[in-house]
Amino acid sequence: MDTRSQNFAKYWRNSLADATFTKGGLNKKDTETMIFCSKEFLTSGKLDEKKTKDLFKNESSDCNVIEIILRPIVYHQITEHCFGKFNETPEYLVPISTAAFLARDGRCYPKSGSTFISRDILKPLVNGSYAIGSMYDLDIYLSTYSISGINYNEFEDGDLKLRDEKYFDAWKKYCSHIDLLLNTVAKKWVKDNRSYERLDHSFIIKQDLVKNAAIHIFPLYEQLRNSSKSIPLFERYASITSPPQQPCLESNSFFSKRLAHSSNSFPLAQAQRDALNHLLNAETGEILAVNGPPGTGKTTLLLSVVASLWATRALEGSEPPIIIAASTNNQAVTNIIDAFGKDFSKGEGPFSGRWLPNIDSFGAYFPAKSKSLQAEKNFQTEKFFNQIEDTEYFKKAKYFYIECAAKAFQNLESKNTTIEDVVKRLHKEILWKTKQLKCLEESWNALYNIRLQVHQELGNNPYEKLALYEYQEKILNEKIKLWSNIRSKWEQFQAEENIWYQVFSWIPFVAKKRMLKAKMYLADVWDKEDQFQFKTLISISEYIENKEVSVSKSIFENERILEIIKNLLQNLETCLAKWKIALAPLHITKNSEKVTLNQADIEADTKIRFDIFLLTTHYWEGRWLLEMEDLLPNLEKWNKKNAESAIIKRWNLRMKLTPCVVSTFYVLPNHFIYAGTGYVKDYLYNLADLLIVDEAGQVLPEVAGASFSLSKKALVIGDTHQIEPIWAVSPKVDVGNFLEAKLLNSDNVEDEYEKLTDLGKTASSGSVMKIAQNASRYRYDPDLEPGMYLYEHRRCYNEIISYCNELVYKGKLLPKRGISPKESLFPALGYLHIDGICQDSGSGSRYNLLEARVIANWLIENKQKLEQKYNQPLNEIVGIITPFGAQVNEIKRAIRNSKANVNVDKGEDHLTIGTVHSFQGAERKLIIFSAVYSKHVDGTFIDNAPSMLNVAVSRAKDSFLVFGDMDIYNPQLKTPRGILARYLFSCEKNSLCFKYLERKDLLESGSVGFQVLINLNDHDSFLKNVINNAVKEIYIVSPWFSINAVNNSNILPFMESVIQKKGIKISIYTDDELNLLGDNEEKKQFLFKLVNIGIDVYFVTKVHSKIVIKDEDLLCIGSFNWLSAQRKGNYVRHETSLVYQGKNKKLIDEINILKNSIMERSSSFNQTLN
Repeated sequence: MDTRSQNFAKYWRNSLADATFTKGGLNKKDTETMIFCSKEFLTSGKLDEKKTKDLFKNESSDCNVIEIILRPIVYHQITEHCFGKFNETPEYLVPISTAAFLARDGRCYPKSGSTFISRDILKPLVNGSYAIGSMYDLDIYLSTYSISGINYNEFEDGDLKLRDEKYFDAWKKYCSHIDLLLNTVAKKWVKDNRSYERLDHSFIIKQDLVKNAAIHIFPLYEQLRNSSKSIPLFERYASITSPPQQPCLESNSFFSKRLAHSSNSFPLAQAQRDALNHLLNAETGEILAVNGPPGTGKTTLLLSVVASLWATRALEGSEPPIIIAASTNNQAVTNIIDAFGKDFSKGEGPFSGRWLPNIDSFGAYFPAKSKSLQAEKNFQTEKFFNQIEDTEYFKKAKYFYIECAAKAFQNLESKNTTIEDVVKRLHKEILWKTKQLKCLEESWNALYNIRLQVHQELGNNPYEKLALYEYQEKILNEKIKLWSNIRSKWEQFQAEENIWYQVFSWIPFVAKKRMLKAKMYLADVWDKEDQFQFKTLISISEYIENKEVSVSKSIFENERILEIIKNLLQNLETCLAKWKIALAPLHITKNSEKVTLNQADIEADTKIRFDIFLLTTHYWEGRWLLEMEDLLPNLEKWNKKNAESAIIKRWNLRMKLTPCVVSTFYVLPNHFIYAGTGYVKDYLYNLADLLIVDEAGQVLPEVAGASFSLSKKALVIGDTHQIEPIWAVSPKVDVGNFLEAKLLNSDNVEDEYEKLTDLGKTASSGSVMKIAQNASRYRYDPDLEPGMYLYEHRRCYNEIISYCNELVYKGKLLPKRGISPKESLFPALGYLHIDGICQDSGSGSRYNLLEARVIANWLIENKQKLEQKYNQPLNEIVGIITPFGAQVNEIKRAIRNSKANVNVDKGEDHLTIGTVHSFQGAERKLIIFSAVYSKHVDGTFIDNAPSMLNVAVSRAKDSFLVFGDMDIYNPQLKTPRGILARYLFSCEKNSLCFKYLERKDLLESGSVGFQVLINLNDHDSFLKNVINNAVKEIYIVSPWFSINAVNNSNILPFMESVIQKKGIKISIYTDDELNLLGDNEEKKQFLFKLVNIGIDVYFVTKVHSKIVIKDEDLLCIGSFNWLSAQRKGNYVRHETSLVYQGKNKKLIDEINILKNSIMERSSSFNQTLN
């Protein structure tokens, strides 16, 4: 392995260590791996003697210092009634991290310039997690101030007392610096925090004692950084150059090499088929990126990849391929293993299903030890293999297998049949089915080529050309017959001519008479057109002879061309006949001459390749039985072997039953270890035939990198437009790690670092998907990212995915599900306007209590309806997504406190409520998006990157419903929310109705009165009272207005009266788009009437609130349209409004916020008309 690759192994190892050791948000389990330091340590800088000895226990006697990570400041979450206040936030906050030395006397020596605040608790955070400050403020601070360290060498010699004093002063300086750092970068959090209390102890971590999730990755990196072995895939992964771009393969490439398919119902889409072609063409060390937008069949492709590779090795009769599927988290991994259990079709007939008992999946799952017990209940883990690699199971399985084979092959007798007989028969069937694919491919190629040749030589109508030449043949034959007859008669004329004419032909008048006689004779023999002015009889003879020769030549040429045409058309008919024969296994008989290979390819997936998959399954089952039969006598001894050959043999044995092993990158390396020479631990580099990385867009380069050394090739599937990784390393630390690994030139750091960033290699901004895109030699779509691309979307209704298509995919996705049916419970894209208030949790996260309560109540009202519609429990139908961790807590709390009877905590029946990370790879019939932001606080977090809404919206199969303050959604903007607003507001039916709930924050003071208006009379009476009692001003916000409704309410006389008599200012705000679309002259004149009596009329585009404000002491807000509600007839609706009244600062502030929000978005009636 080259030096650069070794250096990258060092860099990724150090990046992983930084992310591991410097994490700021911890749970109790994380702290158990750390060394507890009492409060005296922070005072003195000295660790107690026992702990110091323990840390130096395995060090050589000449080792005076060890490297540690110092975590000096520790906060713990405040609990109430034995529960954390915010159960979605970290139990511990350990914000400061310092690299340091620990000396044998227990003293701690922080390194200068090695103190940071943990990246995972600083904004921006892609999932709205708990934050105490921002990276921007940290960078500013570290660029301005330095945080002191203590140089170990300064204290080695000299007077002991002086050393103590000097050390103590240096330690106090360090402590003051870290306090200043925290109080500056996290100033607001330190001041306002009510969720955490600071503890009086600290933590330290010895850097080489790795006891965390990455425990199995570090040793592999340690070996890679010193390895000289050839490891092509890791070298490609670490390459800083992209391969030259090559043209994509033709669509039908590898037709007969795509041997197997996972389904007998659904074929691959064209883009999936093309991706599989390119994978089959991959070379050792190649990384193929497949960009898979949501719902485009990534799992289907993955299953067919596995099936095809498994079948190929069966055809060869060699060992099965070793295929590993991995990702970064358990959610992504279990999505894959679930698919291996339920998405492979079982088929029908005697070849269906498995021929071995108690095998439920085509995948094995290797989880972390801590998750093994739970995984064993649902998946095939190592425990499963240990149970079936057993004498008793073998006996039962052998009998079951032969019984199944006897049913499938009628000429086999179960009593006399051996496993080897069945395996040979299955292999013969695989060969036969493979020949059917080859026959299709070869016969099509022959047909295609002959059609091309026919077209090139005969044009678009070859049979017309055949008829033309056959007609010409007839005409020419008639002509040659004619001229032959003429020649005979001419010769007869010459023979019968008087000899004296010939003798005296030199005499002019004799010659003239002779010619006249010849012409008179010829006039009866040939056509006038051939009767030229011949001067001699010789010229007539020559003319006849030339004519005959010319026609003969034409006949010869016509016969030659005709033979070519007939041969071409005969070959065409032959090829077409062979093509029809080749199509027979696909049961295509009608119009077979019009069937193309692309169409046949589709049918072959479900009618030939799926059959090959079933045959392959039973072939490998038989091979497993044969191998187990050989192993049984020494099975116990073999199970204990861990040499290279034994580990490989174990892999090969198990892949015969489960063609793919699924694991996380944190666990995977541990399963490729063997005992080498001298029982030294080593790794099986290049062993796996294929590494599949799923959800690669959210996988960190340093987490996955080591595992690339274990495989020959990699298929990387993901989407850089969905969730990004959670980067735990800051750019400043990242650059330092690159410099330390000698991957950056100190003279040109910025440019080189930018290049590495673009390649996706960095721990601060990279991802495996980005690395794979840059490592792929194909670009399927020049308008999109490098690599292959999947287009056909089948998850969401077309209205839903159309938003994502416009947002990030440049309109390239092909919606295939169809539009939402009219009988749907809810619109495909809908919204419920909620006049809540967005509040700061004090940690950088946000919450909206009213939204949370509305969601809880909405679930109560609609739970039964949804469960009846889908015949499923609510947790399988609905998912709730919000950008903020604090809102997750509030929604859960609201549902717990409600009568919804919905589990929101743990268990298989729990309703998933979380940020988009909780839903990566998941889907629900209905997604509720709690937007949180309101007029009070409208941040840009949702619009920072399109990935959040892209993921959130694309989780919804049937309905995506936004719950929030819709007044802050501007459809004119090109932002993610702006584009969503355009879709939401495109149809009035997208608006949902639900009862209004009170804002409890406005009622906290007893000085605010509260009233509920529930019917038309209540609202009319209330508005008249408001008008009569106003002292200064009235604001009425009504999205719609109706002339009839205003006249029927009889409020205009009241308004006109208070304006004239009391000088009250009345302002009406309505939506111009809703009211003035088209040439609505009647409404314009009515508005002029309002203006003329002194009412200020304003237009607000896309206003959703229905509000009445009086002075600064009354706010009414609800669902009642004040200027358009019908007073009678079928359109009278039950509406609710809530009235807050009183002299109270919170109410005044709320009124001013609402007024300012409306006025900022409004224009006067006169301005709009002008």
